[in-house]
Amino acid sequence: MSRGDPQQLVAEYRKGRELPKYCLMKRVPYPFMKGKPFLLLDVCEGKVMGGTSVLHGMMYMRGHPWDYDRWVALGVNGWTFKDVLPYFIKSEDNRQIGTVAEPQYHGTGGYLTVQRFTDKPPLIDAILAGARELGCDTNVDLNGKRQLGFSVTQATVRNGERLSLAKAFIHPVLSRKNLRISLHSMVTKVIVDPITRRALGVQYRRRGETFTRTLIARKEVILCAGAIQSPQLLLLSGIGPASELLHVGIPVVYNLPRVGKNLVNHVSFTLNCWVSGETAHQRLNKKTLNQFLHTRSGPMASTGLSQRVAKELMCFEYQLTGFVRLNLSDVNTPQSLPDIQVFFAGYMANDSSTGCLDEIVCDGARYINIVPTLLRPRSKGELTLKSSDAMEPPSIKANYLQHQEDVDYLIEAIRFCERLIQTEPMRRKGVKLDTVPVAGCQHLPHGSRNYWECAIRHLTNPENHQVGTCAMGRSEMDSVLDSRLRVHGLKGLRVVDASAIPMVPSGNINAPIIMLAERGADFIKQEHDAFLTQPASSLSPLGLLRSVLSLPSTDTSEAQY
Repeated sequence: MSRGDPQQLVAEYRKGRELPKYCLMKRVPYPFMKGKPFLLLDVCEGKVMGGTSVLHGMMYMRGHPWDYDRWVALGVNGWTFKDVLPYFIKSEDNRQIGTVAEPQYHGTGGYLTVQRFTDKPPLIDAILAGARELGCDTNVDLNGKRQLGFSVTQATVRNGERLSLAKAFIHPVLSRKNLRISLHSMVTKVIVDPITRRALGVQYRRRGETFTRTLIARKEVILCAGAIQSPQLLLLSGIGPASELLHVGIPVVYNLPRVGKNLVNHVSFTLNCWVSGETAHQRLNKKTLNQFLHTRSGPMASTGLSQRVAKELMCFEYQLTGFVRLNLSDVNTPQSLPDIQVFFAGYMANDSSTGCLDEIVCDGARYINIVPTLLRPRSKGELTLKSSDAMEPPSIKANYLQHQEDVDYLIEAIRFCERLIQTEPMRRKGVKLDTVPVAGCQHLPHGSRNYWECAIRHLTNPENHQVGTCAMGRSEMDSVLDSRLRVHGLKGLRVVDASAIPMVPSGNINAPIIMLAERGADFIKQEHDAFLTQPASSLSPLGLLRSVLSLPSTDTSEAQY
């Protein structure tokens, strides 16, 4: 079931993310930040077939092997990097094996095309040369043997266009007789037999309808609603911390205390830079439009990097990235493990609000952003229900920067980026840090440690890499799912999405989610026959109706939640 439309072409990344049609916007408290007690946070879970893969930055990053090996300590058996690498490879159709990609780490023939963008923005060579001056490797497959270094990113693109998960995995099988897709359908509750604790089906609403529909599952219910809405659905269904459920008037079906907890996300800080070494030239014109329309190549077949008039920030367009280990690194972690990921953002349209060409006069200057991002934040948040209304977004307490160590790492990350800006290749391009002080930090010397801590606590940005809210783990006291993605204490209910990941990987999370889905699909197929011999429910039709409508039961055995 999909809450939104079939995938539609969103021609501009940030613009699509701003539309309520595609994204959920949630106001998130920031108790550990200054000047921002609340932020209208872009917690974007795409309301469209294909989900957030229709809206994200398209980078294909798997993370470091240690990210998966450490799950074993949490009781998540069978998920070491050696275990999961075949599932990364299974889905992949890498078009650059042997040139960009190391053969032993990649595959061909899968549904998911992975390759670099065909267009190369002008500043990329200068950034790579600057990274080499600092001792960083720039000839590296970041999804291969090593993750430290800088590289033009591998991305989920095909023929110059975004390759969403809907286009990659669903479109090729739409004609299958055992596949039915219900669009514009929002699931509001999982129906659970209170005696057998078996998931029986779901309630859902279709767009424009005022009544609720019911869908009964033949075998099991599988939630794939993302790190925010999957835990919300469990809570709405009476599965979660008992005290929180009773507080909003939801009967407790099963007391599972970790639902909605362990919310983890990458956080970043944006350094604004002027580029004055060469005159900006407009790369978006009739010639490049025709190039894209006829050959699916050129600047319009890329996310770009380096051209922008210095107006309001509207879109992130990442094509180059780097992974760096800092001096603060924990000695107990592998020396090959990065602490930060650095993004580079640039803009190719003159008009920041519409993306239309030449609506405002270009002043000959360019503006780029360098975005150091913390890969393993110590701070964790949670989400809870505001009410029993499924249409009301949950309350999110992100707790970003709760741990001082997160601030310390971001300061060190900024120091690295300052050194990168000061390298000879970057100076030749006229790249200079914009030193306009952050509002609220003007009283501090720009560039001092105190200044950067103040700036971080005012302007740190969360990424859209939320995980962990239905985490896999050893038991129901420390997790929500077992190692096969089944909800603890219940039967016939599984969660297969980012919420199941117990610790955020060192990089963008789209590739790990695809790997997890491939692994989950194998679990489902392996257990398929077991569901054929198990009764669907112990309830009579009246009992099932009570469960669906949340009516009180006259049978005391059914009332013992």
